Amino acid sequence: MAYCCVPLCKSDEKKKPAGLSFHELPADADARARWLAAIRRDKWSPNTTSCYTKVCSRHFKEEDFIEGKRRRLKKGAVPSVFEEYPPHLQPKSTPARNTASIDKRLSATMARSDSASVNVASAVADMSDCCAMDTSSEANLRDQGVQVDNRSTLSVLVAEKAKWRRKEKVLRSQLLRQQQTVDNYKMELKRLREDALVADVSFIKERAKEKEPAALFLIDQIENFKKKRPSWPEETTRRCVVLMHLSTRAYEHIRGEMLLKLPCRKTLSNYLGTTSGETGFSKLAEARLRVEAESLTVPQSRVCSLIVDEMKIREKLQYNKQQDCFVGHADVSLEQHGGDLTLANSLLCFLITGLSTSYRIPVAYYFTKDLTGPQLHKLLIFVLEKVEACGFRVVRLVSDNHRVNVNAMTLLGDGLLTYRIAHLCDRDRLLFLSFDACHVLKNVRSQFRTHDIDPKGEVSSCYIKNLYDLQKDLVVKPVRYLSRKHVYPNNIEKMNVVRAIQVFSSDVTAALEHLRDQAGHTSSVSFAPAGQTIIFMQNIYRWFVLHDTSNTTQHIHKKWPDTRQFDDAEDARLEWLEVTLPM
Repeated sequence: MAYCCVPLCKSDEKKKPAGLSFHELPADADARARWLAAIRRDKWSPNTTSCYTKVCSRHFKEEDFIEGKRRRLKKGAVPSVFEEYPPHLQPKSTPARNTASIDKRLSATMARSDSASVNVASAVADMSDCCAMDTSSEANLRDQGVQVDNRSTLSVLVAEKAKWRRKEKVLRSQLLRQQQTVDNYKMELKRLREDALVADVSFIKERAKEKEPAALFLIDQIENFKKKRPSWPEETTRRCVVLMHLSTRAYEHIRGEMLLKLPCRKTLSNYLGTTSGETGFSKLAEARLRVEAESLTVPQSRVCSLIVDEMKIREKLQYNKQQDCFVGHADVSLEQHGGDLTLANSLLCFLITGLSTSYRIPVAYYFTKDLTGPQLHKLLIFVLEKVEACGFRVVRLVSDNHRVNVNAMTLLGDGLLTYRIAHLCDRDRLLFLSFDACHVLKNVRSQFRTHDIDPKGEVSSCYIKNLYDLQKDLVVKPVRYLSRKHVYPNNIEKMNVVRAIQVFSSDVTAALEHLRDQAGHTSSVSFAPAGQTIIFMQNIYRWFVLHDTSNTTQHIHKKWPDTRQFDDAEDARLEWLEVTLPM
């Protein structure tokens, strides 16, 4: 059964009215293309095996057919009747040529010719009355009248022909000029495409639309290159503030040598604004927290951790000219204003970081000296209540395992050092306490390197030191990255977290297991009692891997289930951390 392939047409052979016929699409490529263009069926190509490859006779004019026993289409016929199509899809009909001017001039000429013929006929009649003329003279007069008519018509056609030749000449000249313009544009476009800078700038603009930082910075450089008073977006200004903080001299050198166009100091200071320089939980920090909380529309994005850390500073008293005050005295808490003024030797900082959304916001800082656990306990409660009042939900408290922090955590747990307590602002919620895994690992590495941890001395770092002495002169080493900085680090090298991880890594424990198994054969007998040390190192390394959340896809690429993030309270790894590891 055949169906008409024209959109909106419902003709088919099953309900075929009288006089309706179906016609296959032509096999000729050019003719088929004209049919498809007239049908206007987008993204469709005819299929020889389909029943939708015919067009019914309703879409052709009567003059397109050859009548006979079998109704056929004329060669070159194209469907042109589409009654079901909306007006904007109907084929545009060519307007008929207006011949009024030609008809007017032709009628005037014919009138003059008729008058001339009448005059000739009257003259002939008069002459016949006066004298008898023969038949040949009358025929000659008729021929002259006809000649007058033919000459007048010919003159009109010659004038029209000259007129259309002039129009043709004008149109040809216009077409030539347009073709020259198109050729010039094509050459210019080709030159621009061959120019590498234009292609690079186009690529940079595309990356800038995707908010790539490097592309945005380069676009700012291009837009402000010619400006005497450039304008800078907030993102570029923020990055320039960080760059100037890292190195003021390098920033000024880049601006002075015109290597890059960067905001001046005044622009950066206006962006940063002024501060009172007050310590503790300042009004400026509180205002920023409220603004940040309002910008986080999703409630889950306000869930955060409160991080506490302390750093050593030099004891020094300085005069702040802008604030007209001295800076450097210890200010442990807001409640302590009495007593002798002492110079601070530490800076205690509080910072919140998002758990589901990436942000880090400083909330408070204090100048301290010889901070104690009870003092830190009061500060923790004070800052925690302030942050919660600004709209954030603190679910975790993080610090390093310094003895002052351990004492403060114990006071928060009512004398018990645990990993979760009732929330200080809402007893129906839980507050999780945590020591930073990186600091814990570095401390364990330091204790493991200098002391025998097991009471019997079975867990010792002497096996790693012997492994280092064994392989340091070898070309092919059992552990390729094991170096002096891992085994005998100085005070600065002890701060490196990566080397602390590598000391307990599976590469080192695998090498020690091999040396233990081959003790007395291909290796020294001193590696034979290394079993407890290997177990200890494996447990410490797995403990750190379970706490490491820096990579959320490592468990897929490396097929390492221990690196997978926790999403189930019944996870067996949690039982290993809480029950198996302490045993």
